[in-house]
Amino acid sequence: MATSIKNMPWIDEPVIVPVQEQLVKAAVLQETHAAAPGNARVFSVEIQRNITPSKLTSSSSTSGDQTDGNETSKIKDFPFKVVTHLTSTGTATDEESGDRECHYASTAEEALQIYDDLYKQHTSSGDGRASMAPVSSVNNSRWIGSEALRKTLLYRETYSPTQGLSPEVAKLVDNVWKEAMGKLKEHLAVPVASILPGQVAKAEAVLYQMWNILQKRKSKHQGDEYDEYDEYDDEISDAEIETLQEEFYALIPHHDYMQSPIRLLSKVATKLDLCQMIRDAVYISEETGWQKRPTPEAKYRALRCYIQHLPLDHPEYEKIKRLVQSTMSNEMKVNTFRIYAVSRPPDEEGYLHDIGNDTLLFHATKPNNVLGILSRGLLMPKVVVEMFNGQRRDEGLLGPGLYFGDRTSTCIQYTKNGYFSQTRMMLVIRVALGSTQDYYEFNTKMQQAPEGFESTHGVRASENKPSEFKEDEFVVYSTKQQCIRYLVEFSIDGDDDVVDGYAYDEEDDDEDDVVGNVGETKETSDKIDLADVQCCQDPVSRTAAGLVVANSREGVILEEVHVRGHITDLAAKITVLQVYQSQISETNIREARYVFPLDEKAAVCGFEAFINDKHVVGTVKTKEIAQKEYQEAVREGHGAYLMQEEASNVFSVSIGNLPPRARVVIKITYVTELAEEEGGKMAFYLLGSVAPWLQEEIRGTKLTEETQALTGVASNETERKESLQITMEMLSNISLVESPTHVIKVKRKEMKATVTLGDRVQLGDGFQLLISIIHPNTPRFWTEFDPSCESYASMAVFYPTIQSELIADPEVVLLLDCSTSMKGEPKQDAKKICKMILQSLPEKSRFNVITFGTDFTELFPTVEPVGQRQLLEALEFIEGARSVGGSSEAWRPLRSLSLLPMMNSARNVLLVSDGHLTNEKLTLEIASKYKHVNRIFTCAVSSAGNRHILRALADVSGGAFESFSPKTKSKWEGKIAAQIDRCRQPSVSCVKATWQTEENADHRSETKDLIQVPAQTSSVFTGSKVLLFSLGPKVKEVQLTVEIAGQRLEESLKTPIEFDGSSLTLHRLVGRALVRDYDIGSFHRDHVFHETRKYDLKNYLTDLSIRLSIITPLTSFIAIEKRDKETQLDTFSPDVDKLLSMITRDDLESLHWSEVVLEREGPAESIVARILRQAKVAQSNFSYSSAEKYYNSAFNMAKENMSNMQSLFRTCCLEMSKFTVRVKGDAEKALQWIQPALTGKNSIIIHDKTLALLN
Repeated sequence: MATSIKNMPWIDEPVIVPVQEQLVKAAVLQETHAAAPGNARVFSVEIQRNITPSKLTSSSSTSGDQTDGNETSKIKDFPFKVVTHLTSTGTATDEESGDRECHYASTAEEALQIYDDLYKQHTSSGDGRASMAPVSSVNNSRWIGSEALRKTLLYRETYSPTQGLSPEVAKLVDNVWKEAMGKLKEHLAVPVASILPGQVAKAEAVLYQMWNILQKRKSKHQGDEYDEYDEYDDEISDAEIETLQEEFYALIPHHDYMQSPIRLLSKVATKLDLCQMIRDAVYISEETGWQKRPTPEAKYRALRCYIQHLPLDHPEYEKIKRLVQSTMSNEMKVNTFRIYAVSRPPDEEGYLHDIGNDTLLFHATKPNNVLGILSRGLLMPKVVVEMFNGQRRDEGLLGPGLYFGDRTSTCIQYTKNGYFSQTRMMLVIRVALGSTQDYYEFNTKMQQAPEGFESTHGVRASENKPSEFKEDEFVVYSTKQQCIRYLVEFSIDGDDDVVDGYAYDEEDDDEDDVVGNVGETKETSDKIDLADVQCCQDPVSRTAAGLVVANSREGVILEEVHVRGHITDLAAKITVLQVYQSQISETNIREARYVFPLDEKAAVCGFEAFINDKHVVGTVKTKEIAQKEYQEAVREGHGAYLMQEEASNVFSVSIGNLPPRARVVIKITYVTELAEEEGGKMAFYLLGSVAPWLQEEIRGTKLTEETQALTGVASNETERKESLQITMEMLSNISLVESPTHVIKVKRKEMKATVTLGDRVQLGDGFQLLISIIHPNTPRFWTEFDPSCESYASMAVFYPTIQSELIADPEVVLLLDCSTSMKGEPKQDAKKICKMILQSLPEKSRFNVITFGTDFTELFPTVEPVGQRQLLEALEFIEGARSVGGSSEAWRPLRSLSLLPMMNSARNVLLVSDGHLTNEKLTLEIASKYKHVNRIFTCAVSSAGNRHILRALADVSGGAFESFSPKTKSKWEGKIAAQIDRCRQPSVSCVKATWQTEENADHRSETKDLIQVPAQTSSVFTGSKVLLFSLGPKVKEVQLTVEIAGQRLEESLKTPIEFDGSSLTLHRLVGRALVRDYDIGSFHRDHVFHETRKYDLKNYLTDLSIRLSIITPLTSFIAIEKRDKETQLDTFSPDVDKLLSMITRDDLESLHWSEVVLEREGPAESIVARILRQAKVAQSNFSYSSAEKYYNSAFNMAKENMSNMQSLFRTCCLEMSKFTVRVKGDAEKALQWIQPALTGKNSIIIHDKTLALLN
C-alpha cells in the first residue's frame, strides 16, 4: 500500500459533518511535562450542536442508533452538548480508548460555561495534576475526541503532513500546478503575483462590457444568416470594443504575441476563463506565502482540500474503475492510470443533504482548470447566470447550470490531454439530484429547475423515444448540490502523440520577477507603538486653504467673507462670496489657486468670478477637456478659471493670468444635506476653510509679516468685513435655533426662521447651526421636477423604531486576519487597530480575540469580562500574533461563532482584515444566514485591500464598515469609537425600498429606469434615519421594508411634498449622492458585477453632472475670459453690496432680532463634557480656532473644579494634547498639556511620545 499523509484509509464521510451533530468548537490539551516520554496525557473538549435532532449519539460510540421519543425530546430540549475525552498518546489505540463524557446544555451560554470550566480545570495545575496546554495536533490524533473532531484534526494535518505526501499525490499536485501556472506564463507579460484581485475584477467587468456589445450585435444580425465569426462594419461598437480591449490588456498585461483582437464571444469567454485562472493562482500563491519554488507539500496545502491516492487493491479504486469503464462506448478504450479520493470542506459544509437522490456522476475539464477547481470548487457560469441570459459557450442545452454525465463517453469530449501529466482528468462528483424533471428538447433559457424539482435531465434519444439530446445530461442550478469525491487520471487511444505546447519550468523564474512576494518579511512580536496614530497630524490641517499664489504665500490678501443660504428641511443651498485683493502691481500672476474643503455630502453647483469689471461664469465639462482648455488658455494669455475636486471633499479653483492689483470676488454655490445630531437636532456646518486666514495662524504659520500668529487676529481686522445670513423653512414648527460656535441673532415664526451673526461677532474659521423642530422624527417624502429633461428627483426619509436602550454588556469578538497577504504594513496597522479597540471597550463588555489564516486560534476558551489581566493577555496575544500563512479563511471562525447564538443580543464581531478572503461566497452566506447571531463590523486595512467584500459582509450581517487608510491615521480613533459605539446599539438590517411610479402603479415592482441611491442600503443604528434618493420617473409612493430583532416591518410614504424645481437642489443632491455611491458604495455583492455596474454608470454620471452643473471626480468647472493685446485690465472693483443684495433673502423681514447665547449652566462636569463635544465638532469641521478655544475653556474649567485624579480632567488633558499634536503639529507642547494628568495608578502614560489611556 502506498504511503499517504497519515497512512490512513480513505474516509467516505465528509471532513466537516453538517448533518445531525455539528462540531462547533473544540480544544485539544496535552500534558506539558509528561512523566513518561511518548505517553503524554491528552484531553479534548468539544461543543456540538444538533442541527437536525433526530438521533442521539452516545459519547462512547460513533454509531447513531435510533432513539425513542424521550431521547428525541431530550435533544430538542438540550440542543448543545459538551463532549470530553481523556486519554494518552501511548495508549490511544481505537475509538474506545480513554474516558469519555457527555454534558448536555439547553443554551449556548450554558454550553460555553461548561466548556470554559472544563478547559480551565485542565489548564491549571492542582490536585497533584500536571497542567496541560492547548496544541494544534497530537500523535495518534485519529483516536482523539469524537468522530467529527478526528476528521477536523485529520483535515488540519493536510496543512502540515508529518509523514509527507505519497509520491502519486505529490506528482498530481505538481502537474496540476504546472498546467495552470504554465498556461498563465504563456499568456502574461508580468508575474501573476503582481496582479491584484481588484485588477482582475475590473478586467472581468471590461470583458462583460465587451460581451454585452457583441451579444447585442449578434441579436441584430440574427436573421441574416449571422455567424459569430463574421466581420462587422458597426463603427460605433467597433470603437467601443477597441477602447475596452486596450483597457483589458492594460489591466492584465499580455505578451505581444498573445494580444489578439477580442471581437468574438468565444474570445471573451476564453479571457474570462483566464481571469478566473489568475484569481485562483493569486489565492493559491498566498497559501504558499508567495514562495518562489514551493515544495509539493506547500502546493498541496495551498489547494485546501484532502487528496489521497487509492492503491490498486483498495475497494474504492475498484468501485470507481468499474464505474468509468462500464459507461464507456465500445469504440473507445479508456486506460485508467490513477484514482484519488478528494474532499473539499467548503463543499461538504454547504452540501444539501436533505434533497436526497445522491448519485455519483462525471464532470470533465481541462487540466489547467483542475488547480482552481480543487482549491475553490466548481463555479456557476457567471456570464449567463447573472448578466446577459445568453447561450453558453459549452452549449448549456438546459440553461446555465452545472452539467454532469452518467457516462464516461459523454464527458471525454470536454477533456484534453495535459502537457505535463500526459493524461486526461475527470472528476467524479456526488450530486444531490433530488426530484428530476426529464426533457427531450433543448431549453437554453431555463434559469433554474422547474417548481417542485431540484434538477433537470436531458434524456438521451432512444429507439422508443426521440430526443434532441445525444447523451444523458444532468443539471443542477446550485453549487450546494454537489461535492467532489474522486479525481480520475486516464488516457484514451491516440493520446500518445501529444502536440507541442507551452512549457513551464520553475527554475526559469527570476527571483526579482515576483512583485507580490511577501513571504520573506521578517516578523517580530515587538510592542505595538501607536505614536504614528495618536501623534499623527491631520492632513487637512496642513491643507493650504484660501487663494494662494504658485511659489509664493504673499501678494494676495482676503478682505471679505459673506455667506448666504436657505435651508428647506434637510436640504440647504449655500452661496459664499470671498473678496481677495492682489498686492502685485506690475505683472500678471501666472496662476493662483483657491483651495477649500466641503463636507462630503456637498455638491458644488456654481462658480463665478468677478475680476475687475469682468464677470465669468463657469460651465461643467469632463475633467480631461476642462484641464486641456484651461492649459491652452493660460498659454495664450487669456484669463482662465478651473474648478475641480482634488480629493474627497477637497476642492480647488485655479485662476490663470490674474491681472496686477486685481480685486477678485469668488462666488461659490453648493447644495448639501443637513447632518443629524443627538436629540433629533438637525445640524448645518460651515467648514473652517471658508475664512481661511486663521487656519494658517492656528498652526503658527504667518501669511504675511503683519499677521499676528496664533492670536487669530490679522493686522487689518477692523477693515475686514464678514457677514452670515441663513433662512430656513421646516416641515413643523421650529422650537429652537442655536449655535454652539457663535453668538447669533434669530427671527423665528412657526416653521420659518432667519439667522445672522450677533453684534460684533466675527465669522471666524467655522460655523455650526443646530435646529430643533417639534416633530423631528417624522418620515417625509419630497419630489422635484426638472422640466429640461422631464426627470423627477425624490428624497424619502424614514425613522425606523428601534429600542433606545443601549446594550450595557455587549459581547465583542476581535477577529484578526493573520494570512499571508497581511504581512508587512497591513499586519502592523491591523495590530494597532486591535490595540485601540481593546483600549476602547466598554467597562461591562465581554470580549475574546481570534487570529485566523487557514485555521483559527482563540485567545480565551470563551468571552471574558474586560479587566486589567484580560486586557494585558489580549495585548500580548495580539503583539505576538504572527502571520500564520495560508489564505484568509474567515468563514471558519464565523461559522463556529454562528452556531453559538446568544440569548439576549447579537454578538459583535470586529473583523480587521485586508479583505483578500478566500471562499467569499460561503463567507457571505454564513454572515447573511446568521445575522441574528453575529453582527460583523469590518475594519479595512491596506491600500491594496478588497474593501468591497468587507463592506458587503457588514451590510448583509447588520454591521458597519470603516476603512483605515495609512494616509489618514488621524481619523482612526474616531472610526474605532464609532464602531464600538455601534456595538452597544440595536440595529435595523435588511433595509429595502420599493418605489411605486406611475409606470408600475398596478403592482409593486422595480422600475427599470429608476435609479436608487444608495444602490445597496446598509444597517441603521439607534437614532439614525434612512435617507434614500431616486432619479427617474415620478414616484407616487415609496415603501420601506426592514428587519428589527428578526421581525419584518413595512412602512409606506405617499403624497410627496413638491420641492421648488427652479433651483434643482434635490436633483443635485441626488447627483452628488450617486457620485458618492459610485466612489465608495456597493452595487452588487459580487465584486465583478459591482465593477460592471460602475462601468455602466460612468458615462451616465458624466452626462448627469454636466446637465446638473455639479463637480464630480469626472467633471470640472471651466471658464475662459478671452483677451487680446488691446484688452484693458482695469482695477475696477466689483460692487459687493450689489452682489449681496441679489442673493440675500429674509422671509421674516418685519420681525425683530433676538440674540441667542448657548447656555452654560449646571454642574461643572456637564458643562465640561458639553464644551468638549463642541470642541470635537469644531475640529471635525476644520474650525481649528474655535476648537482650540473650546479645548482651552474645557481645560480651565476642569482645572478649577476637578481633581487631577478625575477621569474627565484627564480626558481634557488628553484631548487638548491630541489636538495640539494633530492639528498644530507641536509634540513638545502636547507633552506639556498631558503633564497634569500624570499622577496616580492607571493614569495616562507617555511611551515614545505616544498618548494612551489604559483605564
